[in-house]
Amino acid sequence: MRRKSAAWVMAFLLLVTTACAGGAGTSNPPAEKPAEKPAATASETPAASEEPAAADSEIKGEITWATHRTDFVESGLFDAYVAKFKEKYPNVTDVKIEGLPDYGQTIRVRMAANEVPDVLSPPDMVLENFPSLYVPLDDLGLKGNIHLEETGMYEGKLYTVTSGAGTNGIIYNKKAFAAAGLSGPPKTLDEFWAAAEALKKAGLVAMNTDFKDGWTAQYYYDIATFLTPDGINYHNLIFKSDPPLQIDGPIGQGLGVLKKLIDGGYVEPDLFSTDWEGSIRDIAQGRAGMYFIGQWLLPQMETTGGGNPADFGFVPFPYDNSGTYKAVLGGDYHWAVSATSDNIPTAKAWVKFLLEESDYANDSGLLPTLKTRESNIPQLAEFNSFNPTYLPYDPPSQDATKVEQHMQFDAIKFMQEAVTSPDMAAVFDAYGKKYADAKKSLGF
Repeated sequence: MRRKSAAWVMAFLLLVTTACAGGAGTSNPPAEKPAEKPAATASETPAASEEPAAADSEIKGEITWATHRTDFVESGLFDAYVAKFKEKYPNVTDVKIEGLPDYGQTIRVRMAANEVPDVLSPPDMVLENFPSLYVPLDDLGLKGNIHLEETGMYEGKLYTVTSGAGTNGIIYNKKAFAAAGLSGPPKTLDEFWAAAEALKKAGLVAMNTDFKDGWTAQYYYDIATFLTPDGINYHNLIFKSDPPLQIDGPIGQGLGVLKKLIDGGYVEPDLFSTDWEGSIRDIAQGRAGMYFIGQWLLPQMETTGGGNPADFGFVPFPYDNSGTYKAVLGGDYHWAVSATSDNIPTAKAWVKFLLEESDYANDSGLLPTLKTRESNIPQLAEFNSFNPTYLPYDPPSQDATKVEQHMQFDAIKFMQEAVTSPDMAAVFDAYGKKYADAKKSLGF
């Protein structure tokens, strides 16, 4: 299974909605560092809207849970979760797990047919629809202790919680760096280019991209966010800029890094013949030196890539030479309890169990949703030693989404076309004109 990043999932879900203030992987609360412990837990400061939690005697019977993690279904990992849950609640007869390979499309069809599982990941995060689709989770004692909490709230009630959080940066292979004569990861943009050149001279791929898949290279848009004073999302930056796409602006500078990597021969020899599993093996086993991607890839570098975790490093992308760093903090798929569930107490207990007692986040390479739980991903300690400023993911505005849908703007296709063109500025100008025309036609 292709385990795509939190950021990709987030971008996809947001682009298919027409009115969104949060989503799978979105965030608009104040920036927060992973594993930061709150001043008080939710149980110490209960929200006024919270209702009494269900008694253990009410947690019984059977529920269904639909998930996109078919790999965990097939490996039996989720069966172990269920066994532990049933041990805690002996009156529970079963948690039926439905692994859906094409999760988004399948769950939409089932919801339209009113065949909704008890626990699911919402396919669209349109907040005003929450009360009719899902039940509030305010009675679970979680509020105040959840990363990206506001992304699942509507009119003061908590309806969804992210299954884990994540950030993006440079994964590097220490063995490859040593072979290239490099003593450590790059801490400035100049050091980044020097490292890329050293890796290339050592006969290694300096930077993995898995370019043909597209989503694996969309992280270079993060650089545009880092270069804006308020950490604005690139969708909103394009909407607010005049002209929309500027080659000398943050978007051009961010994608310019990727273009320089391609033009300089620092990436895979054939951009359009790479494969995902092969890319994982290359970075895991030291045939590639770096990969700009999410921290969620680290566990897969051992399980799929066959590498040694002791060789893996993870640091923020050095977008300039200032010695200061930024990182986008986003969430993965959310969890919710269906309003049509016949067993709401047990469904809620399952969500609470997943967050508090299972190792779902760590097993998925994510940061735990609860601030009071620590990540077991050792490379995050190295990442945080750079003291990055965490930027909460700024979701695309409804206006920006309307313009992109009207002109059928594909950010990944635009990125791929721009960075492989001999005239990047011409591609920016052509897309920028279409965007400006679409914006004008909609009355903006």
